[in-house]
Amino acid sequence: MSEANGSPSSQRKLPLGAIVAVFLLTLAAWLFFDGMGMPLEGRSTTVVAAIMIAIVIAARRVWTRTRLGRAKGDKP
Repeated sequence: MSEANGSPSSQRKLPLGAIVAVFLLTLAAWLFFDGMGMPLEGRSTTVVAAIMIAIVIAARRVWTRTRLGRAKGDKP
């Protein structure tokens, strides 16, 4: 399979720091709900993890744009 046809080497990957952030945020949410007496089941954990992935990707995008703006001399 060539790289242009969707092989793993052509897919975008999150850096290790982002993966750790998603894991820690998901764990924190899971512990929060468990402490409130509402433990998350399998599907709920998947939804929480997906939301945390979206938050981390959005935060990285904002951070990158802010850093690029400062590098160019623009005010954020």
